[in-house]
Amino acid sequence: MDRRKFIKNAGYGLGFATFTPQIIATAKNSRGSFRHGVASGDPWQNQIILWTRVTPKTDLPIKINWQMSYNPNFKQLVCQGETVTYKECDYCVKVDVILPKEEIPGTTYYYRFLAGNESSAIGRTHTLPDQHLDKIKLAVMSCSKYTAGFFNVYREIANRDDIDLVLHLGDYIYELGMGVFGDEDAEAMNRVVKPSYELNSLKDYRQRYAQHKNDPDSQAMLSRHPLISIWDDHEISNDAWRLGSVNHSTDGSEGTFDNRKKNAIKAYFEWMPIREPGTHNGFIHRSFQIGDLVDLHMLDTRLVGRDQQVSYSNYTGSKTKQKPVHILNKSPNQFDSKQFNQDLREPNRSILGMNQEMWLETRFKKTNATWTILGQQVMLAPQKWSVTKDLIERKSSESSQELDMAMQKETIRPELTKNLDAWDGYPAARSRLYKTIAEHKKKLVALSGDTHFSTAHNLVDKSGQLIGAEFGTTSVTSPSFWDNVKINKIELEKKQLDFNDGMQFLHLRNRGYLVVEIDREKAAGKWHLIDDVKTKNYKTWLEKTLILEINKKGGLI
Repeated sequence: MDRRKFIKNAGYGLGFATFTPQIIATAKNSRGSFRHGVASGDPWQNQIILWTRVTPKTDLPIKINWQMSYNPNFKQLVCQGETVTYKECDYCVKVDVILPKEEIPGTTYYYRFLAGNESSAIGRTHTLPDQHLDKIKLAVMSCSKYTAGFFNVYREIANRDDIDLVLHLGDYIYELGMGVFGDEDAEAMNRVVKPSYELNSLKDYRQRYAQHKNDPDSQAMLSRHPLISIWDDHEISNDAWRLGSVNHSTDGSEGTFDNRKKNAIKAYFEWMPIREPGTHNGFIHRSFQIGDLVDLHMLDTRLVGRDQQVSYSNYTGSKTKQKPVHILNKSPNQFDSKQFNQDLREPNRSILGMNQEMWLETRFKKTNATWTILGQQVMLAPQKWSVTKDLIERKSSESSQELDMAMQKETIRPELTKNLDAWDGYPAARSRLYKTIAEHKKKLVALSGDTHFSTAHNLVDKSGQLIGAEFGTTSVTSPSFWDNVKINKIELEKKQLDFNDGMQFLHLRNRGYLVVEIDREKAAGKWHLIDDVKTKNYKTWLEKTLILEINKKGGLI
């Protein structure tokens, strides 16, 4: 097959299968047709998702052409095609390009979109290798709240030539309106969110994604590197589970959670360079084989199968929906520890859902790369806090109201300071996962986000067997609940390392990103931090490097 051969409909887009010329409009805005940039994602050995959005002047469908080339001047086309975008998909364009058979896996390409006489920005991407691979480098991030600061992390990654894949582990957007948290400087930074209220409708979610995709640092990163993403709760609603969320009203004033979830999922698949699921079920757990070096499994710990979180406040004898910190500090003897632990450890409780658990075990059976990586949202390792609210009140100069907000996850007793939204809230499911990993003898690195601080753990089962390591990335911009607490955080970090078996690293103080470097002998986590996300004049540094050697049983070094 001639490399220059025109491959019409090589991929599918969010457009009509058939159309007539008279109903097709042409985008002719002044430079603004492709104002949301370009992106690529979910690479396979012979396929890649290409994404953009066209800003229309009418409500008519728009014909879009796309091209892929070996170089940015597009003098030698690899393939090209056309699709149509329309109002019903918010004029997003997504093409799943199937490359010609003679193309070599692991090749770098340049791509662009054309609408009428206008061209999009040029993007760069690549497919995955299919054979022997010596090394790979992943940039890992999570929690990018628009109002909390500039996306300096995105800019840093865009400027790096050594990144092979970008992984976003969730909270790509936040559904929250203004005045909730992390937006006290939003007006000064010109980063007030649109709409200014909490998202619920399809229009709301689309508008928020559009604002993120307008960000120049976001556009720079997405045009430079292929993205593999998963959602967490804030793409839908805070602390979501499969049938509801803490942040969704049950009195009917916000409509049904199912309708809100459908709106959020539709907008996510429109605006993100993610491969569409085979059915309309919204499944996003999927696998990527990166040569013979890495099997990457992206998990959904949020929507597809998660049982409702256990809440401390349900075991205090009070009907309050607030976090239990105030109740337990005042009347700790009210807490029904026996019933709480019985419910928490119920053997069938799942954070993945049984179908996804079985899918993952099947993937373990079928894949045999040197390393197995789990890309997922929330902390996998057990963790408890060594400080209480009382201690912080003695050391802090903050008002009690601010402390109550900052310490909303704390209780009077350290053994009750677990994050029940993470795997700590699903101990039976974690034990099943550890058992499956051990049975299949996988060399494991688990990736997590959500916490807004940097962590690393040795993952050890109840028998003391090392299962693997977990690398936790801090947030892109989202503040930590520790940020406003006047306590010696360096002292607290050291105390936490002593207090938690398996914890090897903790940094509470900065935003940033994680780079995971993997070769045939070791997997290294490198935590890159940023001193300030509220200015474009920032400093960045490498804070920590930890290594998991493939044949050593001692864990991270």
